[in-house]
Amino acid sequence: MESYRTRPIILQGGQRNDLEPVLIDQAAPGSLFDSQNFETGLTGGYSRIKGYEKYDSTEVPGSGRVLGCFVWNNGVLACRGTAIYHGTGSGWGSDIAPSTRTNAGQYRAARYTWSNERIALVDGQNYPVRFVGTTGTDLSSTVSGATAIHEFKNRLIFAKGGILTYTAANDDNDITTGSGGGTINVGDNINGFAVWRNALYIFCDHSIHRLTGSSSSDFALAPVTEDFGCIFPDTILELIDDVLFLGPDGIRTLSATEKNVDVALDTISRPIQDSLLTNINTYRSSGRIVAVPVDDKSQYRLFFSSSTVTAANSPGINACLTQSQGARSWEFFKLLGIQVATADHGRLDDSSELIIHGCWGGYIYKQESGNNFDGSDISAFIQIPYLFYDDPAIRKILYDLRLYAQVEGNAVANLTTQVFLDDNDPTIAQPSSIDMTTNIPAGVAIYGFTGGINGSKYGEAVYGRGASQNYRVGLIGGGFNSSIKVSSSDSLPAYTIKTLVIQYMLGARQ
Repeated sequence: MESYRTRPIILQGGQRNDLEPVLIDQAAPGSLFDSQNFETGLTGGYSRIKGYEKYDSTEVPGSGRVLGCFVWNNGVLACRGTAIYHGTGSGWGSDIAPSTRTNAGQYRAARYTWSNERIALVDGQNYPVRFVGTTGTDLSSTVSGATAIHEFKNRLIFAKGGILTYTAANDDNDITTGSGGGTINVGDNINGFAVWRNALYIFCDHSIHRLTGSSSSDFALAPVTEDFGCIFPDTILELIDDVLFLGPDGIRTLSATEKNVDVALDTISRPIQDSLLTNINTYRSSGRIVAVPVDDKSQYRLFFSSSTVTAANSPGINACLTQSQGARSWEFFKLLGIQVATADHGRLDDSSELIIHGCWGGYIYKQESGNNFDGSDISAFIQIPYLFYDDPAIRKILYDLRLYAQVEGNAVANLTTQVFLDDNDPTIAQPSSIDMTTNIPAGVAIYGFTGGINGSKYGEAVYGRGASQNYRVGLIGGGFNSSIKVSSSDSLPAYTIKTLVIQYMLGARQ
């Protein structure tokens, strides 16, 4: 009974609030009880996310929140008020909208390449506008006030209320029936579109429909479901070979079954359902709910914001797609500190991915950039579940913790650990937090870093190489179950935690 025992915990599974305590000890010990500003590591484990910084140090001209931002023409189109600007990071210049606009709402866009590369915008109030480069042209007044837009079968598709309008083939400014344009009454208010498996999916308030065919002669509309819809149009995203969207009960996907014409509208967000529904109920009526993909990491980032909640307090959910031995699964993490009123992503001329968002204060930011949140430290943590170490009736005495981590650019990660005993019972003394940074081996540094125990050592930092670090700290206390939280709050490079190893002794059975 007095011998030490070791419990290695391989970190995987993301946040799981859908399993009972005894079950999670056996089935998912490396999952998380709680999290903040983490993501699935590209080589396993959990990684603290990167930061974000201003795309342009100049605020987009105008007042109110940013109504739209789009990666375009090796730069960004920014929409604020009734004006549209283009910038590449050194100022926004003058309004490039082709005509006077009034009372613009949320902008949405479709990119397409016919005779040249184009982007068309709608704002729920004015004429649609098309840009070739930075030259704008107003499109047909018939679809003035359209709220959603997409490209399908070399046609532009518009939505206004329950009416779907499509243009003639290869002509984005002709919707006359004689040329091949037309309208379809869907019978439910349309919020957005997505193209998947050669069909156009139409997301409405209370239903989802599928449009197949390629012209007015063979277009066919069929219901996918009339049990629910998607009232959050800016959460509909095409990611990898699937489509994700936020439904009334969580994040769903269009996933193929064995038959080509069938879809399975799976809910993937069960592991984090309580947090997700709380945010939906808080922000659905008076805020913004927006998603943006990070293609290079197979991530779907969902953000909640409003004019009355500061950036530091703006929540989000990070859904990360993983694949092991051919099987796909999703890992979820909570986000905090990124205020997103509108967002977009795309590829620049050098093929690098640019993820941008506009805030309520008028700036455009780029994500996956820097080591802080626009100058503020990134506050991040992971907390593993309360584990019983196989037997909930025996008291365990904790001895020490070993943590295996990898840090970008040979930097130091300033980590703190906290142990919680017996479900963080307030009637028992809980151990104090422990600074783990003083327990890493010497010799890891990044040029220009002067904090921590190592400072900077000339010639030892190698750009892009991650330093492997083995943290070891002694633990104090014991209980029937325990949870460990590892946290950081700084502007240092991102790090990945892969494994925890806990050494403990068995006490008396009670």
